[in-house]
Amino acid sequence: MDSAATPGQAAAEKPPRWNIVSVAVPLLGALVGFIQASGGSSGGNMGAAMGAAIAFMAFVVLGSVVGFIAAIIAVARSERMAWVSVIGLLLNGAVLLPVVFFLLKG
Repeated sequence: MDSAATPGQAAAEKPPRWNIVSVAVPLLGALVGFIQASGGSSGGNMGAAMGAAIAFMAFVVLGSVVGFIAAIIAVARSERMAWVSVIGLLLNGAVLLPVVFFLLKG
């Protein structure tokens, strides 16, 4: 690797920060939601079970919103590994699309 890059090359090779965030944050949100939902024992209490399911979905949706925004930032910055940004947009969009339809329908 040549460490003496021209200014045009340095601008074109931005580190892949936001596109990795776009994939990692939703996975982290799902993991935290799953841990939170499975942590408590409902003991037949339907309210506690529903609360855990709602908390899980909230973590998943929040992670997908942050991931979708991070993917848009990564595309705008023209970061390296653009395919990760595309995967982030597709996966986060697949999670958010039913949520948006549900919210607009209700």
